[in-house]
Order: sequence, then C-alpha cells, then structure tokens
Amino acid sequence: MNLIQVDDMDQDLLNGHKWYCCADGYVRAHFRSAVRGRFNVYLHRVIMARVIGRPLVHTEVVDHIDGQPLNNRRANMRVTTQRLNVNRKNKLRSDNTSKYRGIYWHKRNKCWVAKIGYLGKYKYLGSFDTKDDAHMEYRKWAVKLLGQENVGVTHA
Repeated sequence: MNLIQVDDMDQDLLNGHKWYCCADGYVRAHFRSAVRGRFNVYLHRVIMARVIGRPLVHTEVVDHIDGQPLNNRRANMRVTTQRLNVNRKNKLRSDNTSKYRGIYWHKRNKCWVAKIGYLGKYKYLGSFDTKDDAHMEYRKWAVKLLGQENVGVTHA
C-alpha cells in the first residue's frame, strides 16, 4: 500500500528517487550535487514547482489544504507565505465560546466583539448583537487584509 498520494502526472517522481517520510510527516529525498553537496528535496515543493512552472523561492510555502502532508495531489496544495499559512492553521482556543476565529463575548457590554490580528497588532472591528454578524464582519476584513477566502470557519 502506497501512503504517498500524487496525481498520475507526477508518478514519475516517485519512481525515479527513494522518497521517505520524515518525522515531521513530509516526504523528502536526499540528493547529491557537486556544487551543493548533499541536500534534501521535499516532494510537495517539487510538484508545486512543476505546477507554477518555476522553482519556489525560499519565502514561498506549500500549504497542504487538508493538513495531510502525505497527500501531494495538485488540488490539495497551494503556494502561500509562512505568515498566511500559520494564520490558516492556528487552532481555536479551547475557551472559545463563539466557535469562530476573532469573535468573543464581552461580558460587561453583553455583546459579541470582533477583532482581527494583522502585522502583529489587533484591529477592533466592532460590537455586534449576534456572533454571526460579528463573524461576517471578521470574514470581510480577513479577505481584505489577509487575502483569505476560507477564514474564520467554525472548528468543532
């Protein structure tokens, strides 16, 4: 059983090299070069370079959309930055009562408050009667500031 998942058009990569799963869950292979010596190559970065038609720069990160690093199908990967990738992957706090990112209940004012983190600071987005209204405002600002379409979704 092959645990590494790739599209048929990228199957040649698996056949040409010895790939293995690292402790962090990602798939990589060792290469040798007269110039660089021994170095590691990650499968998801090789596939994404094929998709976009150029090598990835060091600031570009490949995000596995479903969070499974063995699923290296093209539809499951996207190029992003480290900052945006961390924002997408952060889990909600265990004491979050709204089940939405950036939304919390203000006890004293008895309302839902929305705020968003951006560039190391928080921006207050307003107070709302319902958490759904606060969530809609958060989503609007998340797309505007972070360029994220699927932000603030509920996490069970």
